[in-house]
Amino acid sequence: MESAPTFYPNHKGKVPSAVLYGKSDGILVRLQKDSEGKKSAEIRMASVYTDKVRLSGNRKRLGNKLTLTAVGIPTLQRQEMICNHLNARYDMNSVKLTAVGGTAGGSIYFYATRSFLNPANLL
Repeated sequence: MESAPTFYPNHKGKVPSAVLYGKSDGILVRLQKDSEGKKSAEIRMASVYTDKVRLSGNRKRLGNKLTLTAVGIPTLQRQEMICNHLNARYDMNSVKLTAVGGTAGGSIYFYATRSFLNPANLL
């Protein structure tokens, strides 16, 4: 059985934001059989940002973006890694809401989370 996550940020984050937006997803990549007999690996990605900055016309850039990727680590360890990076980058005391989108969004551990289903994932 997995134990509860432990958070050890080296320093507290300095980027204040009332809302954090996030997306977490994974893709299964087929491989040649490795030494352990596995034929595939899952690449997991998580992106978190504070806002969208308008560049010109309809073009926007994600503000204060943090993107993390991982291969071959268990879910609990991945959640711990994400939380450590969030605590090190963002001022989590100022965050009032985290909006998580995507099909794997519920797997990220946040403080006060409201999940939204991404319309692109609907059939």
